[in-house]
Amino acid sequence: MKPSTIVNTITSSNIKPIFNVKDVNESCNNLLVKSKSFLSKHRLGNPGKETVYFIRDSRGNYSLLKSSR
Repeated sequence: MKPSTIVNTITSSNIKPIFNVKDVNESCNNLLVKSKSFLSKHRLGNPGKETVYFIRDSRGNYSLLKSSR
């Protein structure tokens, strides 16, 4: 699944503003069950220079970057 599809699914769900992998899986039909590192991999300041979609609010908790909404 493309990263943009995952972000669109998260955006269109009723997920709370600050979320973790478990919240995404519960709200989006186990969307990240095979990619538990997706949120950290695409966070602001990620070491791999991946496209940024999320802000890490605290360990394991993320929110959508405003431009991703």
